[in-house]
Amino acid sequence: MLTGLGNGTSGIDLDDTSVLGTLDPRIARPILEGIGSGIDTVFLILGGLGLLAVLVSLTIREKPKSQPSDGPNTDSQEQLAATE
Repeated sequence: MLTGLGNGTSGIDLDDTSVLGTLDPRIARPILEGIGSGIDTVFLILGGLGLLAVLVSLTIREKPKSQPSDGPNTDSQEQLAATE
């Protein structure tokens, strides 16, 4: 009975959900509710993380760009001129 399960050749396609439409509604209902509940949880978590990401991106301030200096080592040149 379980000979095909070891190497994946059992003939059961786990990605094919069309069989749920042919099942007895008493059997299919708990499966469909479980799938729906799982998807709801995933969307709620991802929605919360998305909202958190937007709030964090709105609160981060941009670091101001530094002004370019007149030349290399202007502070050192000013200190040398003051000591002479």
